[in-house]
Amino acid sequence: MKYKIFHKKSCAYYPRANGQAESTNKVLISLLRKMCYLHPLTWGTTYLGVVWAYKTAFKVTTKHTPFQLVYGLEAIAPLEFLKGSSRVGHPRIDNLQVMSNINMNRLHQLEEKRTIADSTLEKGKMKRKAWHDRNLCKTEIKEGSLVLLYQPSF
Repeated sequence: MKYKIFHKKSCAYYPRANGQAESTNKVLISLLRKMCYLHPLTWGTTYLGVVWAYKTAFKVTTKHTPFQLVYGLEAIAPLEFLKGSSRVGHPRIDNLQVMSNINMNRLHQLEEKRTIADSTLEKGKMKRKAWHDRNLCKTEIKEGSLVLLYQPSF
């Protein structure tokens, strides 16, 4: 290949295929409806606050906030800038080596948080599956048994 261009085929957008994004959008739309119930024309200005609230809210499934999983730090609320907070004022560090070490530590901590969030999600999935499977009727199909075969016509 002269230009190292690879052709990849993909299917058209299918909303049900991206469950996590659709779940997030459903929550955001629900919050927007509640916030804009009395004044529906203000959704454009309300949207940023709704997204901020969603990104900084603690999620039980991951045991972290989405903001924390992306940036590795807790979000600083705008009120903390106005009133002053110990998290807002950072001491000035002139030594590049020290700053580099601090940033590397933060990156390692971020990876650890993401790994913990992944394992927490997996544990939650297994718990939900076990809860679902305990009430299922276990039927065994033996060779030669008659079964109903569903073939949808396309």
